[in-house]
Amino acid sequence: MLAAAPGRATEEEAPPSVEAPRDSWATFAYETPAPTYRLRIAVEELSMGAMAFIGYTIQNPPPAYPGVPATPLWRKLTFAPGSWYWDDDELSTNFVGHPSAGTFYYMFARANRVSIPEAFLWTIGTSLLWELIEYKEPVSYNDMIMTPVGGLAIGEGFTQLSGYFDRSGSDSLSKALAVIFDPMKKIHDWLDGVVPDRNPATRGWHEFDASAALGFLSQGGATYAAVQVAWSSRIFHGPGYGEPGSGSFGFADGNASSMGIAFTVAAGQTVDFLYETETALAGYYVRSIRRTGEDLDGWDLFVGGTVGYEFGSHVWGLSQAPRKNQICLVRVPGIDLRGRLFAGPFRIVGGVDVAFDFGGVEPFEAPGSPPPGTAYPTVYIGQGYYYGLGLHLAPLLEFQWKSLSLGGAARVDRFFATISGPYAPAPPLPVPSMQDSRTLASTWLRMRSSELGVEGALRAEWRDRWGSVGGDRASAEERALFASFAVVF
Repeated sequence: MLAAAPGRATEEEAPPSVEAPRDSWATFAYETPAPTYRLRIAVEELSMGAMAFIGYTIQNPPPAYPGVPATPLWRKLTFAPGSWYWDDDELSTNFVGHPSAGTFYYMFARANRVSIPEAFLWTIGTSLLWELIEYKEPVSYNDMIMTPVGGLAIGEGFTQLSGYFDRSGSDSLSKALAVIFDPMKKIHDWLDGVVPDRNPATRGWHEFDASAALGFLSQGGATYAAVQVAWSSRIFHGPGYGEPGSGSFGFADGNASSMGIAFTVAAGQTVDFLYETETALAGYYVRSIRRTGEDLDGWDLFVGGTVGYEFGSHVWGLSQAPRKNQICLVRVPGIDLRGRLFAGPFRIVGGVDVAFDFGGVEPFEAPGSPPPGTAYPTVYIGQGYYYGLGLHLAPLLEFQWKSLSLGGAARVDRFFATISGPYAPAPPLPVPSMQDSRTLASTWLRMRSSELGVEGALRAEWRDRWGSVGGDRASAEERALFASFAVVF
């Protein structure tokens, strides 16, 4: 499955009126066979590395932290002491800039119609090349995680989004959106003279949601009017999702993906911002659904192995001294499990998303002096965050009756500053215990008109955030209530 990575489908009912060949569920399906040019990949990856090196040389930036030594190539290649470390760059550089660069590395490789594992290997190679030729600093462990993994998570999300519009038709809007979300692939398609397969039977399932909400949020005993704007997408590129029939579908080409961005404004500032994307690189979907009049009976189940990326910020202390708290991370590896029960007009939807986290975490409270016998990691002293490993858990449960839905969801992340080095310069004492946690729980009542493609909802939210340094703990809570209107298409 790694060459073209098509999904494998088995169906026990009559196929749709327009029959879809099984290999048409591959991400890159064309009217005629399309070539793969690995020499072109190498040229493109080397060109990006060369442009970055030229810019680096011209800009000639100082070390991120005083005392970081210049490191010759041969020391990096031989893993000499001090030649690999956890760097001290800004959070935006390490967790936005490097994943963005990795997205370009990944998407250029993937756009040459290679499999996800091969594109990921090209991304790792280009990331390592940059770390080796960045002569002023040692190789950065965190960059070697965030650049390729962040590039994989973001890049595959955009690849799948572009692929959906590529399959949607030959109209100008679909073509434009396919180019916007994956210009690399569309340039390669144009150069190679190949046309995407636009068979309506292989378009797949999708749900796009654009919403606006008005409401109130409360922090520290004070209440503020709030406005929220959000956009999200969910795509499943496979046969029969939620449709009558019995069958199964396995894939290893990123066929299930989601992406979203949301802003909340209150007290004259952006109180909350979140961008996240997650793709099931491989997965399995099975269903046994039958139609009974206007309704469905039966069940379906999906399980996928996921990778995700997230950048979020939240402002706390609105009633006193507002402070922005940022967390940026990759989630890998992860497991997403979703299931539905259909019983006429009644449905139950449930799921859980579990993953390991690695990211940059700004401690909830800026701590003072470290506990006796300890010293803060260099990256915290210089940039105000620490490298954290963590766990992610996000359960969901919803009850649906015709157009009405009542549901609840939560997402919990727990972070531990377990990385004690090597840093440059090294802390003079052991690093203290640093832990952070954030929780968002929500419940909603909504009504959706499938015919009109609109939805109205009432949603209540509860946030909890705490941080601990050397046993000293600080925490805060937030409550919010929103009335929203969404266009669903």
